[in-house]
Amino acid sequence: MDYYLTIIPVEALGLFYTLLLCFLIGIERESSTQNSTLKFGGVRTYPLIGLLGYSLALVDGASLLPYIFGLLSISSLLVLYYNYNLKLEGKTDLKTELSALITYLIAGFTAKGDYWLPLAITIIMTLLLHSKSYLQNLVLKIPSNEVMTFVKFLLLSLVILPVVPNKEFTPFNLNPFRIWLIIVVVNGISYVSYLLQIFLKGRGGLFFTAILGGTYSSTVTTVVLAKQSISQEKNKTYQYASSILVASSVMYLRVLILVYLFNQAIFWEMFWTFLTTSFTGIFVSLFVYRYFGYKSNFQESPTQSQKDETQENNTNPLDLVSAVIFAFLFVLVTTANHYATAFLGSSGIYTLAVAMGFMDVDPFILSIIQSNQEIVINTSVLAITLATASNNFLKGLYTLGFARNRVGIYGFLFLLGLSIYNILVYNILF
Repeated sequence: MDYYLTIIPVEALGLFYTLLLCFLIGIERESSTQNSTLKFGGVRTYPLIGLLGYSLALVDGASLLPYIFGLLSISSLLVLYYNYNLKLEGKTDLKTELSALITYLIAGFTAKGDYWLPLAITIIMTLLLHSKSYLQNLVLKIPSNEVMTFVKFLLLSLVILPVVPNKEFTPFNLNPFRIWLIIVVVNGISYVSYLLQIFLKGRGGLFFTAILGGTYSSTVTTVVLAKQSISQEKNKTYQYASSILVASSVMYLRVLILVYLFNQAIFWEMFWTFLTTSFTGIFVSLFVYRYFGYKSNFQESPTQSQKDETQENNTNPLDLVSAVIFAFLFVLVTTANHYATAFLGSSGIYTLAVAMGFMDVDPFILSIIQSNQEIVINTSVLAITLATASNNFLKGLYTLGFARNRVGIYGFLFLLGLSIYNILVYNILF
């Protein structure tokens, strides 16, 4: 094989490669325009365009003038074709013209010895051209305001993050870059769940909606489900109570992901404790949902009012004000951790963990795993365990207060049992 590669000219291999890529483009264009009354070309025209571009790029290796002249000529022909098509049928679609120009450019890249980029361009262009109906349906599913939401995510991650100083300040070793990186990661995880909730629009049933809510915010999901349960029939008590339980069970997986991204030493110490707690909670909630709830309606979707209320409460997590507040809380909790460790030792950290469970556990957990030089790993794991237990207790109180029915009672007992179970597993494994 190597022998044949040595005797075959490089230009011949490039020519074959160019014709192959252009032939694929031609096949796609032929199949897409087979019902059209006016065709630009197909499996013959596009390889010819590629052949022209490849040949002109090799005419004078030191100069691009022949290739540029060919590009201008092709462009002129495409302009004439576009005007003719516009007058004849009134169409303003530029797919054909742009695909022909890109085909010419692909041949030029290949002639210069670049093989990866032409292949990537061909694949991407073919997918875009062949996915018209899918992309149009996708656009219809995306609310207009979600474009700005995605722009905010790009602002947080690709614009602000690279210019933030990556060095430590203050006696507490605060690193602005790592703080903002934490904000991007936390908001990114919430944003993915938020997008899934928008695209699914309540499909998959109450239980699946609660799972997504647990990755977004188990506290918000608990409040929403507790409020919704007020107007529901009594025979849906176990459905709502088990959904509240599964949201907090998924929270333990979310915590594991965050810890893994920033401190793998602590992650492996708490892995089995939190994984066991999460899977046990998910199994129990699924059993209660199927056995005590509607056995035959597992795929039952929420009503339209429930969908609207869920979307209203699960607001866009990407907001600069929220990011600044999160950064402020992270700095505040990091400072509190430093002084609690210095003056009160482990007991101070545990007290702070319980207190932060009644506020927002993410800043506390992330500050703990960033301070592993001051706080021993076992202390960090127990502090995170206490913070999540305290947060579950708070969500149980929310359930009692907002539901004011059996859902509130069962939800409170489920969440309290989940926290106790997590602490017991911690004591067994440690």
